[in-house]
Amino acid sequence: MKKGISVSTCKKIGFALGFVILDLLGLISWIAGYDYMSDNRYCIILIIIALITGSICVHCLDKRIKAQETEELAEDLEDDIGRISSIALIIAIILFFIIGLVYVYC
Repeated sequence: MKKGISVSTCKKIGFALGFVILDLLGLISWIAGYDYMSDNRYCIILIIIALITGSICVHCLDKRIKAQETEELAEDLEDDIGRISSIALIIAIILFFIIGLVYVYC
């Protein structure tokens, strides 16, 4: 039986999507001039969107990994997905802090 996506890669994807949602919320707040971050309705809606998006993303990646012909190709694809999600997480965290600084000082 072929294995699917690992738990650590799934967590990396989830954290990256979570920070991207927070980045978008901060940008929308800054551009619109309304503090969406303190409004619980928008936060709950965006959390639900992030959970749905993350589960769809992980499901599609899991199917792609299981479709590989050999275990070696599946492991290579798993490593690539893990590396890309780590890079996306780092970029999203950096943007989160930059947007936060811009939001506070402007």
